[in-house]
Amino acid sequence: TVQWQNEIDLNWYSTDITGVTGTTVTPLQSGTYTKSEYKTDLRKSDENERTNFFQFDVMNANDKSVLSNNYTQINNFQIGRSAEDYYATFGNVSPNFSTLSTSQAVRGVLGQKLFNDLLFTAYGGIVTDSWETATNQTLRRQAIRDVYGAKLEKNLADNLKIYFTSQTAREE
Repeated sequence: TVQWQNEIDLNWYSTDITGVTGTTVTPLQSGTYTKSEYKTDLRKSDENERTNFFQFDVMNANDKSVLSNNYTQINNFQIGRSAEDYYATFGNVSPNFSTLSTSQAVRGVLGQKLFNDLLFTAYGGIVTDSWETATNQTLRRQAIRDVYGAKLEKNLADNLKIYFTSQTAREE
């Protein structure tokens, strides 16, 4: 089974930014602007319930209040595969091991493998505000952080689990 969903969003708008005295101290500018966004989600599943997927979302805007560093920005990129006992993905991943974890958006890899009733999860990548700053196409507002982590989880009962996690980070 193949599923392919596409979405295109086109906006054209004007802003008029004035204060009581007619001028404002703001980086926002009056003018006419355009913003467009394209999203795609392609999935292919087979008879064994394995699914390959590709997701992509890109935005373009000439309004600095929408995209301050660049006219084009990749919002989401993800490619991967899921099956009954494993999951692997590359791109935008969000490892969230527990309510105590950082749950940061990571640009990297994430994988899970189920061994009977033992689930192993691992991830690695970088934390940065966009794909463009990760590839040095725009100036960074924050340091790039290399992050890695792993989790081992075991079901003890229907409503009881035990897990061990390890997470590390290093700023570049």
